[in-house]
Amino acid sequence: MALGRSRPRPSTRDLARVQRLHLQWLARDEEGRQADLSFCDLSGRYFADWNLAGAKLVGARLTRADLHGANLERADLFGADLSNSDFRGAKMARADLRGTILHDSKFDGADLNGINMREGTLLYRAHGALEEARNGPVTGRVSMQRASLFRARMEGAYLARSNLSQADLTGARLSSAVLSGANLQSAMMRNADLTDSDLSGANLSRCDLTGATLDRANVEESNMDGAVLIGASLEGCDIGKAMQRNTILARPVSPAFSDIMVSVRAHGRWLDSDGRDGERAELEGLDLSQCDLRGINLSGAILRGANFQRSVLNDGLFVLADLTGSNLSGASLVRARLSGANLSRANLRGADLSDALVDTAPIHAAFGDMKGSEVAASLSGADLTRAVLYQTTLSGTVLAPDQLEGAFVERVRFSAEDEDENGDGPPEGPKGRA
Repeated sequence: MALGRSRPRPSTRDLARVQRLHLQWLARDEEGRQADLSFCDLSGRYFADWNLAGAKLVGARLTRADLHGANLERADLFGADLSNSDFRGAKMARADLRGTILHDSKFDGADLNGINMREGTLLYRAHGALEEARNGPVTGRVSMQRASLFRARMEGAYLARSNLSQADLTGARLSSAVLSGANLQSAMMRNADLTDSDLSGANLSRCDLTGATLDRANVEESNMDGAVLIGASLEGCDIGKAMQRNTILARPVSPAFSDIMVSVRAHGRWLDSDGRDGERAELEGLDLSQCDLRGINLSGAILRGANFQRSVLNDGLFVLADLTGSNLSGASLVRARLSGANLSRANLRGADLSDALVDTAPIHAAFGDMKGSEVAASLSGADLTRAVLYQTTLSGTVLAPDQLEGAFVERVRFSAEDEDENGDGPPEGPKGRA
């Protein structure tokens, strides 16, 4: 097919017939036929939840298409233009994505395990000879610039020399992935799993790797200028082999910080003894920014006006803590427990509260004889602009509806009765990123 001509654009009826025959083909029905929409113009079409496993979509134009929840496992998308499309929750394991364009597309929660994203050049036969595609998508390196890959599953994916600059890979699973020579400049990779990955020669300048796992990752000759590595796990990863300048790491332990940890330990005894031993931590207005405080227990602590900016607080306990007016901007609070905490007027801009509990809590015995009393967490007046609220529990929380505008809100539990259709998880809430 000469790509200099106009691309065929199947009708809605044609596509329904293709899908019906393809489903028969998947069921091994003799009358079935494998879907082949190669080089077709499918821009703006609706394929949500369609089963296109193993379909041929070589060189197809799928810009602005809706494929959320679609099954594209083992599909051949070589050289296709998939830009500005919705692939959220799609199944794309082992799909052939060589030479594709995926910039500005959404892949939140998609399964991209084992995908092939090597460079590729789309060719067609004309006058008996092979020529490079002219009016097809731009070929060569795969482009996922500015793509949203929030919590995408990409274990073992081949992404060498791909363009992932400014992409959102927050919480993405990239263990054993090949990212050698990839452009990850200014990418958001907070809490991503890069265990055993190959990042040799990759451009990680200004990349945010807060709380990421880089155990045994190969970063030889990678560019980490200005990268953020606060709270990152680097076991077996020799970052000395990377080019570093202005790299932001967790703050070194200072005498003042050591004194704070003495208070934290005394606070632990106060909690364990129901107030009979130790002392309640009063860390009002203290600077704890850019610190690795994973798993810290500050339940019931006085933390009014404290600065936790860009700190890693994953799995931390802040039950009944007073965080009024605190600065948690850019902090990572994944799986943190903030039940009954007072976060009134707190700055949570850009904070990650994925899987966090921000609900009600019974009064602790250390606070006196108030058995049976419960306190609701409060986000009254808190700034949640660009905050990530994914599978966050907000049951009983004091919160104005307009406070969630500008935040990323998905699968949030707003009440104890909230469950999905299967009864085994929280429902989807409104979606959106600023």
